[in-house]
Amino acid sequence: RKSKMQKKKFFKRKENRGKVFVKKEAPPKPTAPPLRERGRFELVHDYEGEVQSCSHGPCLLFLDKKEKKRYFACAIFRDNEKCPFKAVLNEDGSIEKTSDDEVKPVEKKYPYGVIPKKLKEIPKDSKIVFCPQCLEVFADKHKHPGTFVTRPQLRRPSRLLETMDDQHGMAQFFFSDDTLSVISSSISNGKYDGVVCMGSPRLFESLKEEKKEGRSLFFLDWDHRYLSFFLSKMSARYSMLTDFFPDPKAEERLNAFLATVSRLIIITDPPFGVFVEPLMKSVQAIGSRHTVARGSSSALSHSIVFLPFFVGKHALRNYQGELWMSDYRVLYANHKDFARHHKTTVRMLTDMEKESINLSNVEGYKYCEMCEKYVEGNNTHCGMCGDCTSRDGQPTKHCERCMRCFKDSYKHCKACSRCHLAGRCPVEMEKARAKDADLLAEWEEKQRLEKIRKKMERMEQRAREKKEREEEMERMVREEEENEGQEEEESDGDEETEINGVIHETVQVEDEFKEEEKNEKEVRPAKKVKKIVGKKRKIDDTEKVVKKKKKKIVKGE
Repeated sequence: RKSKMQKKKFFKRKENRGKVFVKKEAPPKPTAPPLRERGRFELVHDYEGEVQSCSHGPCLLFLDKKEKKRYFACAIFRDNEKCPFKAVLNEDGSIEKTSDDEVKPVEKKYPYGVIPKKLKEIPKDSKIVFCPQCLEVFADKHKHPGTFVTRPQLRRPSRLLETMDDQHGMAQFFFSDDTLSVISSSISNGKYDGVVCMGSPRLFESLKEEKKEGRSLFFLDWDHRYLSFFLSKMSARYSMLTDFFPDPKAEERLNAFLATVSRLIIITDPPFGVFVEPLMKSVQAIGSRHTVARGSSSALSHSIVFLPFFVGKHALRNYQGELWMSDYRVLYANHKDFARHHKTTVRMLTDMEKESINLSNVEGYKYCEMCEKYVEGNNTHCGMCGDCTSRDGQPTKHCERCMRCFKDSYKHCKACSRCHLAGRCPVEMEKARAKDADLLAEWEEKQRLEKIRKKMERMEQRAREKKEREEEMERMVREEEENEGQEEEESDGDEETEINGVIHETVQVEDEFKEEEKNEKEVRPAKKVKKIVGKKRKIDDTEKVVKKKKKKIVKGE
């Protein structure tokens, strides 16, 4: 399609008519596979200066590897429209703010438990109107458009409120009923008397409805709408990547809650694409608060973090010996792909006892006596690794050289001494990229020389055309001079004559022409030829007039 358009444009030009169309040479195709851009942004952990804050609390310090600069940005939102704050950290340590985002003061009032308190005032037989704009309930009527709800519905705000779908920080996906059942049974098996739910409102609602004796709950989330449904002693607004409470009193209430529980489980369901390091620091910070709050009393804290298995495997390397990954496939009720068992990639990353997660009643799982945990039905145990190594259900094999298990599609490479997919050898890819760079440089040099050649051709063509025009003008001037010489011989002695009372005055063209010729010696040839042609036409017109008058006179005689 592109070559046809090039051909059409080529022959539209007049100077190209009669020439042969040659298709433009395309750049060489790369032989190396395209390099995926991974980890352009990374967090900076060794900064000891003052941390900048936006209107959503303390910021994170990022490093842009491509532009090679460090800057502070919002820890909640990754979209500039939601939070445009950005402060560049220069090499000399100075900070340059590149946005006009004003840091708002911390709110002094939070609507903790507005709805439960209001329900006590509304008669049980009265209709209840929920206003999503005011985040309150009213009896019978309200000025804003509302919805008639029941009391049990108000105990499940995650099913009542509109789900946020902002993929840059506040996308909300809720556990399915099957996953809620597995998590609840794991908490019961672990005999935890305290549960902190970070960013998992539906789990908090489900555990709250169970009303188990001796179990206390606390809910942490950035979505302020849930504060209206839960009392202050069990909920707070919280930034999970910076361990920040907008309400300073909320941290005191959390510490008071932690002081009452001996076995604590922290359950975290972060957004997809979260930075694992600051998240794990916040989880550890809550565990440290629990230890401090308990003082000399016994304090045991575990955690469950829900992450995709390809992210969780990196966390396992950083926290080796503390965490392990369950094979259970976590399902989300309102996710397009992760609502299906064979599509979800989310797993449970935890440090709780392996026997606490019992999947005997869940289809598709088996108990591995060697690992002492439940694994997927098609997962096989590797004696060399001491683990059931498959994370996505695909078969694996052990590589004796790498001393690790890999997927069957991976092969050991002699060039880089590691296992990888075919065509993914870093050594061979580097060689191929160097070769591609040489080919591309050669092609660019060829294109540059071709442009120079075409430019020289155009300059030569213009010079030839200019020379031909000058020769043509000189020829026309010579012809005109020859014609003038002949006319001078024929028209010698022009004078005024009178025929039968008619006086004919002949124009002394020769004298006028000579005068004009003297004045226009320095005029360019093109103008000179033009004026000569005009004078010639004037002479011809004069002769025609004379001939006509002669004929009339002859006829009159």
